[in-house]
Amino acid sequence: MTADSRATAPATAGAVLALPVASYARRSKRATGDGKGAFINIADQHAQNRAYAAEAFPGAPVVEYDDNMSAWNPDLIREDWERMLDDTRAGKLRAVIGRYADRLTRQPEQGEALLSACRKSRAELHTTSGGHITSALMFRIELALAAEESDQKSRRMTDKHRTLGTSGAYPGGRRSFGYTDKMADVNPREAAAYADAFTRILNGESISSIARRWNADGLRTTNGNLFTPTVVSRMLRRRYVLGVRQWEGKDVPATWPAIVDASTFAAVQRRLAANDVPDVKGGRTYELSGVLLCAECGSRMYGTPTHLKSGPAYVCRNPARVRSHGQARTDKVWSVVRAAVIRRLSNVDASGVFVVEADRDAAEARQAERAELEARRDEEIPDAAALGEYTPAQVKRMTATINARLAELAAEDDAETDAVSRPARVLAGLVGLSLEDTAAAFDALPLDRQSAVMAELGTPVLRRDPDRRRGVWNPRRVLIVWNV
Repeated sequence: MTADSRATAPATAGAVLALPVASYARRSKRATGDGKGAFINIADQHAQNRAYAAEAFPGAPVVEYDDNMSAWNPDLIREDWERMLDDTRAGKLRAVIGRYADRLTRQPEQGEALLSACRKSRAELHTTSGGHITSALMFRIELALAAEESDQKSRRMTDKHRTLGTSGAYPGGRRSFGYTDKMADVNPREAAAYADAFTRILNGESISSIARRWNADGLRTTNGNLFTPTVVSRMLRRRYVLGVRQWEGKDVPATWPAIVDASTFAAVQRRLAANDVPDVKGGRTYELSGVLLCAECGSRMYGTPTHLKSGPAYVCRNPARVRSHGQARTDKVWSVVRAAVIRRLSNVDASGVFVVEADRDAAEARQAERAELEARRDEEIPDAAALGEYTPAQVKRMTATINARLAELAAEDDAETDAVSRPARVLAGLVGLSLEDTAAAFDALPLDRQSAVMAELGTPVLRRDPDRRRGVWNPRRVLIVWNV
């Protein structure tokens, strides 16, 4: 609120002429408007109110009150409106002026509060469009019409969004990353980056590395900002890339095309959910953090800075560990593991060694169970219900049980698909090369992808120093248990 002056309650009846006049202005934030005054900005409303006050109340100071929000929503508190009512009740205002009645309020209850405040203090009520309001009935009718107008708009908007939601149409607003304006089609460059990000997550790369890659490639969010890991994480979880939109908690086929398939999306969600654990300090700083195991207790070891001149070391963080578990410099351990991994990858048999066979019998059993369940849900139960054998409540319970089991079968299929394809994805571009080329390809991978490759091939284990020679590194302390 701004004010030319702020008067106190009059000491005598003659002091009424010295009281200020209130100019109230309001503009709803809703882009579609809020009545005939919605598109008149607040400054213009005050200017019109001041011009009116100069003629109706010559020489009277004007106090401005304004709110930039809807007057239709009863849950919103308009602070300046409330202050103006308090000042009016206290007899601090000579009159209240608004551009239109609906600029004052669109709620009949609030209109009654204003009329009551004016009657109590004998303040006048004016609108620049209608002049001095002497008929409370006409003011009430005007506010009732304004409230009905807002109600009708609300109903139309609700019906519109229901139609858009049930038909899977574009809901409006800013486009989503990966698509053109109004989600009419895919944006080729952004869609390719999106699909590539899903592949990289399944290959073991981190969300942070994807954010860095997108920023380096010149990609930006739809509002022009750089990508952060938080933004990318949120984007990878949104279902609109499946070509669906949600309405009342359910997926509805959308009018825009999909960027990724459902099985890939589900596999990525499982991978992201598995990674949603509290980070161990230093867990993303060193190559083998969380991958290297302690030979003494089997706990995972993590790289951490130390006070020693030798630098950071892998240590066992088992709270029950004893001092004899020991530790080892991160660079020394990594040099041994890196060399072993590169030799393993460059083996000519590597391309065939790490193939995971699908369990055909289990897959066929799931398919048969799925067909039986769907037939029971879609045919047997409805037919029996039509004959009166089941009540609606029984049908609902049985259908829910069947749907839950079908979801479990789908998850098992997705898990097997992921298990079969994961080795090929993780090791893509690393097998069947010469030793030199394998080393170059492996060293070019980001840290998280290197960790994923290591986890796919085997498990590195750190043992206590067999020779117990303090300060002397013994490569035999590192043992790698290969998966195959």
